[in-house]
Amino acid sequence: MPVYGVWDSRPWRADLLNTFLVLDVPELPMRVLAVGSGIDLRRAGEELSAVLDRPLCDDAPARLSRVGGDRFRLHPEPVAPDEWDDAALLVARRIGEDLLRTLAKVVPDVAGFDHECGTLALPEAEFADAAEAAAWPVRHRWLLLGAVRAAVKAGWHTLAAALAARMWVAASVEADPKWAEELAHWGTEAAIESRRPEALAGLLRLSAVWFADHGDFVTAEEHGVRELRARRRLGDPDGIADVLWRRAEVYRRWGRLHLALDCYRDLEFHYRELADERGGARVRAATGVVLLAAARPEAAVAQLERAARVLADLPGVGAGERAGVLEELGNALWRMGSGDKAVQRYRDALALLETGDDEAARRVRRLLDRAERT
Repeated sequence: MPVYGVWDSRPWRADLLNTFLVLDVPELPMRVLAVGSGIDLRRAGEELSAVLDRPLCDDAPARLSRVGGDRFRLHPEPVAPDEWDDAALLVARRIGEDLLRTLAKVVPDVAGFDHECGTLALPEAEFADAAEAAAWPVRHRWLLLGAVRAAVKAGWHTLAAALAARMWVAASVEADPKWAEELAHWGTEAAIESRRPEALAGLLRLSAVWFADHGDFVTAEEHGVRELRARRRLGDPDGIADVLWRRAEVYRRWGRLHLALDCYRDLEFHYRELADERGGARVRAATGVVLLAAARPEAAVAQLERAARVLADLPGVGAGERAGVLEELGNALWRMGSGDKAVQRYRDALALLETGDDEAARRVRRLLDRAERT
């Protein structure tokens, strides 16, 4: 495990310049400059103030200037070299790992994206409270993106993937589409370059969820299609089912019900191959709900009745799940004009919920009252 500390064998100003070069972000906070250049964080303010508005290196005209608070920039902005030297590669790793440690305080774990960090001779960043921790990755999203990009270019692919995974989880609604597109590109590039298909599938899952949650269904669909291909290459039955369920939900929210039904047909075939009766029943129930939304109540009733029969006979199926299917069956029967049958299904559902979910029971009672009055 490497140990990163403060050293005198290389002028720290050269690595200060490298910090700006590898991150390609115009303004950087003091901590990042201290980590990148290897100076003691306790003396960083003094050291940086001593070189303000002076050329950092003999062969580089760039000068450091303060832009407010603990943030700094270079002017003129340096031109990045075609290839980074070994010192620049190490700068990219030090910064990426320090940011990963900080992100880990916001997102403690993302399965499948471990990275062993070297020991950094600086105190870890701390947050005053949960609100400050949650705001940190959004406020620094472009810096974090720069760290992912730098890690990919420097060949630290597991580091880049670990950063990207946590950023997808930590990013809030304030993060913008351009940032997300860049993160998706560099994150998946890291997984591809490291030849880690599991990481690629995992990152595509995280990005698809992010884009769907932010209303970009086109990009969510694109990433979902790519993830499905990756899961099938891996031979991952649980992953295949998961991505098909999520894609169907995206299509439902998007209003493309015929595409949701396509996903459910694929899921039904998938569960049939696995001899998974409960999975197949869940798919038929979901299919019935979508058919009802598509104004096809007769077809919905057929699917929901089959699902209800299977779930009633399977061990280990909870009362809430069976009641939910009976409730939807009652809705389909009521829409079809079979009021008496709808009443019976609502009563069957309510009998299962009497000692269960109060909210669900209240909802079914309202539906039953409506059906009995008509």
